[in-house]
Amino acid sequence: MKLSTKRVRIGVLLTLLIAAVVAMVAISVLHRYQVDRNAGGLAALARSKLADGKTDEALGLFNRYLIYRPDDAVAHAEFARLIIKRAKRADSSRNVRAYAYDTLETAVRKNPEDTHLRLELASMMLMLGRFRQAGTELNILREQVAAAPPVAADAPADDADDADDGDETIGLDQVDAMRAQALAGEGDYQGAASVAAAIIGFDLKSKKAAKTLPSNRFARQASLLLASLLDEKLRDKEAAERVLQQLVAMDPNDFRVWLAVANWHWTHKEFSQAAIDVAKAASIAPDDPDVLFTNIEIALAQKRLDAAEKLVLQARGMFPDDERVYRGLAAVSMQQGNPSKAVDDLREGLGLRPDEASLLLMLADILIQQNRIPEAEETIARFLKKQDGTSPAAGLMEARLLIAQQRWLPAKQKLEAVRPLVAASDSLMKQVDLCIAQCHEQLGEFDEQLAANRRVLSEDHTSVAAQIGIAGALAAAGKQDEALAEFETIAAALPANLLDKTPQIWNPLLQLRAVEQMKRPAAERDWTKVDQLLDAVEQSATVADAQVALLRCDILVRKGDAAAAMALLQKTVDTNPTVSQPLTALVLLTLREEGPAAARSLIDKAPPELAADPAMLLVQAQLAAREPTEEATAHFGLIETQADALPAVQASRVLSVIGSIRRAMGERRDAERLWKSALEKTPDDLRIRTSLFELACEEGDVEQARLAADEIERLAGPTSAQGRVSHAAALILDARVQQARQASLITPAGPGTTMPALTPAVDEQLVAAKTLLLEAENIRPGWSQIQQLLAEIASLRGDIPTAIDRLQQATQRGPANPKVIRQLVSLLYLSNRLDEAQQSLALLGPDGLVGFDRLSVEMELSAGKFDEAVASAERGLASQSQPTAAELLWFGQVLVRGGQAERAGEILRQAVEADPTRAEAWLALFSQKVTTGQRRAAEQTLEKALENISVPQRQLVAAHGYETLGRIEDAEQNLREAIAEAPDNAAVTRSLASFLVRRGRLAAAREQLQAIIAGSEADSASKAARHWARRSLAELIAGTGEYRDVERALAIIDENADSEKTLTADDLLLKIGILANRPEPRSWRRAISLLDELSALQPLSAIQRLQRAQLMDKAGRWEECRNELVSLASAVNSPSIAQSILVDKLIRHGELAAAATWLKKLAALTPEAPSVFELQARLSLAENDRPAAVAAARRLVPDESGEPPTEGLA
Repeated sequence: MKLSTKRVRIGVLLTLLIAAVVAMVAISVLHRYQVDRNAGGLAALARSKLADGKTDEALGLFNRYLIYRPDDAVAHAEFARLIIKRAKRADSSRNVRAYAYDTLETAVRKNPEDTHLRLELASMMLMLGRFRQAGTELNILREQVAAAPPVAADAPADDADDADDGDETIGLDQVDAMRAQALAGEGDYQGAASVAAAIIGFDLKSKKAAKTLPSNRFARQASLLLASLLDEKLRDKEAAERVLQQLVAMDPNDFRVWLAVANWHWTHKEFSQAAIDVAKAASIAPDDPDVLFTNIEIALAQKRLDAAEKLVLQARGMFPDDERVYRGLAAVSMQQGNPSKAVDDLREGLGLRPDEASLLLMLADILIQQNRIPEAEETIARFLKKQDGTSPAAGLMEARLLIAQQRWLPAKQKLEAVRPLVAASDSLMKQVDLCIAQCHEQLGEFDEQLAANRRVLSEDHTSVAAQIGIAGALAAAGKQDEALAEFETIAAALPANLLDKTPQIWNPLLQLRAVEQMKRPAAERDWTKVDQLLDAVEQSATVADAQVALLRCDILVRKGDAAAAMALLQKTVDTNPTVSQPLTALVLLTLREEGPAAARSLIDKAPPELAADPAMLLVQAQLAAREPTEEATAHFGLIETQADALPAVQASRVLSVIGSIRRAMGERRDAERLWKSALEKTPDDLRIRTSLFELACEEGDVEQARLAADEIERLAGPTSAQGRVSHAAALILDARVQQARQASLITPAGPGTTMPALTPAVDEQLVAAKTLLLEAENIRPGWSQIQQLLAEIASLRGDIPTAIDRLQQATQRGPANPKVIRQLVSLLYLSNRLDEAQQSLALLGPDGLVGFDRLSVEMELSAGKFDEAVASAERGLASQSQPTAAELLWFGQVLVRGGQAERAGEILRQAVEADPTRAEAWLALFSQKVTTGQRRAAEQTLEKALENISVPQRQLVAAHGYETLGRIEDAEQNLREAIAEAPDNAAVTRSLASFLVRRGRLAAAREQLQAIIAGSEADSASKAARHWARRSLAELIAGTGEYRDVERALAIIDENADSEKTLTADDLLLKIGILANRPEPRSWRRAISLLDELSALQPLSAIQRLQRAQLMDKAGRWEECRNELVSLASAVNSPSIAQSILVDKLIRHGELAAAATWLKKLAALTPEAPSVFELQARLSLAENDRPAAVAAARRLVPDESGEPPTEGLA
């Protein structure tokens, strides 16, 4: 019974299990059936919605369908075509275009034989700037089209522009036109030109057209592209004009031909020819909207406002819904000087087309120009809402809004974020770079301002804005002669009637011409060109009389006629009593000529409405700085109260400048308080943050410096050059403070005492600081502050030669900083490099010297105002009850530079009497005697100096003096005595070794270097001396060229390694230099390995990367060499030598097409460089073009017969 029951239960269970399985299968089948039915319904419904014109709904349905049927290739193609139409709309966002690209790429992969889809994919790649990928797709497409059965003909030209994407037959001309675009986008301009020329039958060598000319839109596209390439990239304007002539000959009765030519001439700013061309188009198709609107734009470009207005009104009657009507109306209103009407015109258009992107952008632009900031913000927000915040045009507009608000740092950051997004648009890229340059200018980043403008000019050599920016950056960087030459060139190219209407040119040109005259002796100054320009400006209706008066007063003061200037200013103030500029100029001139009391009386008489004017407040602050303490305090308090009531940006600027004035007065706490008050108005002001950082560094406050560096990094960005440099400076400050603290614990042992050795922790900080600075140098190679800080690191380590080199680089890369020059001069004196020290003093220019008597004298000396400089220095000296030796020394040097050598001798004699132990004073007096030919007096001066100066300075001064006088044995004897007196003084021991090398006594030099190396002193200077000595000894030994000596030299350098067997960058560089010049491939490979090791310590400089690339080539690694050279040559701020070497290597390796492309870029940057002519000649020979080679060589080395030698060029 139990068994039977058990069997029944098992049977029931089996039945239930089978039933469950059947049910599950049934459910799965039913679900699959439902999915198939629903999916099919989605596809059918999508097509139905599409037929009804409901595209958006169709897109959503297709998207859902493809989730269920991801392998339906046909549906993928349909969906892709729909989304592409959406992406092509003017208001499509970047996200929509990106989604369309991904969808289209998927559709092409699922439909590889669908040529129209592949064409769309290539087109989108071109639009997105993916030129290499587009070229790949177009090559596949060309093979597909070529293999397809032949058709009777392409779609007619008249219908081609409007043909449906899926119906038009794809021809080879269409594909090749796109291939030419892709090649041009990649930078292969010669290849692009060849493809485009083949389409239209144009022979690039003979510059002649084919007898049978094609006539279709792709031939038009190819013609315009070819003309642009020839004109802009290949620099062959004659050939470009012939291509345009051929384009017209294709079909002279086709208005689109004339319209295309008109647009070409218009974009090239040839407006007169463009007007002729569009008139011909209008005669054929007077009612065509494109012809009409092109005619309007050309009329506006030619300032034919009546004609433009008439055409716009005609267009309004014919095409009232076209957004171009309202942009045209606004453009006419703007040129008529009626921006309010322009705003109304655009808002009328937006009433009809509320989301029209072009109208919103133009409206925002005009509102920004009119400083209607809240309205501009609302308009941009409205545009961004439609664009999903991804439009680069909107980003550019946001940046311009920040510029209008004078928020320069966030504007720069916004522009840098926008820049990669506009890479495919030359016009937008140009706008972005010009705006970036403006931001750099306002932030004081003149090296970056120069680089940004040069980027613009490299692509558009006609850009006047970029030329002005370059000249302005050069002037701001203290390179006034170069700046003047640039402005003179710009002015010469400008029509005479426009110069006085362009203050961006004539104003700096006038100032630089005046500065040029001030550098000359008074008797040699010629003010003719200055006066001529000023007279032309005075005749201009666009320059106010008050401004002309201010300019004339400035020139009068420079000419030395202050009385006439004051009279003219007083007259101008009387005529314009409520204008602040003439009054502030009069107050400042009165302060200079008559003192604070007279200047204060002018301010007391000023109209009440000028009391709170920002310019007047700043002048009052300068006046207060010259008043007695009690009066100054009261006046500063009143000024601060008035400034605090100004709008935030103005208040911040005034408080910041007053803070700088108080800092110059030595009132640091007041300066800090004022800067912090300014930051409450504008918290993101990078310049004020930098001022607080510099103040903390001056006071040695490491903690405050770190906090300020954190703020700078927050504002500028963690990867910015500013952030890195500020943190590096804080690390160096900490190292300096620790070093000084350690030195204070050591009892001074006399003049020869050196600083204590750097602790491992301090040395580690300096390594970290140097790494940060080298990273910053890669970002901003022209920033002089980086070199200053690297010099400070070298000084802390006792490496004086490197410190000097870095300081010299700093003076070459930026405006002359008096503090930096004094440091440089001091180090040069210490190193017995007196001639260079005197040369360095001459680098001081006018920037940054206002408010400092001594620096003002340097300014006058640099400007050639020697008499004024001496007088100013004498006034400053007279104000001292008992001048110090340092002050007398300085005054004596001023007299020497001012041409008063006899008097200088007397003052320098007083300096040595004031402090007979001061070595610098004795050396200056000795040099004065030598340079004035008083040899006997120089000898006597040297004898007296040696009686007063203590060891080891006594021997060093004697050695310098005796070497100058030709008493070489005495010089050497004194150097050896100095060593005997101070054997542990690293500077002394190095002086003797350097002397021996200079005299060519290499054996003795080796002995001295070995003696230095044998030392065991633990201080940092001695360690640095031993490292220096090993490097110097290695150089001497390797100089024999013998392989064994080279290996010995390398082994000596290896002794500089630390406990972890790591060499410094200086040691690695020396080893690299020794090995790189060897003839053995093994040495080249070792040099490459060392460069790789160096790159792990610090980023390689451009020169070091070039060296590595050339070594790779020598070692048979051409591909790696090529990649490295291309990377270097393509980089922003790339030195021209990189492109020269790249072209040379490409020619040597037979890659002539690539060599030609890079050579054209190089020639555009340095058109008159001899290296360019040589490379052009060599390339022409390699291409078997002997006439071109001879022409290039003739420019390089012409001989008397006119035939250049060409044998060596092969």
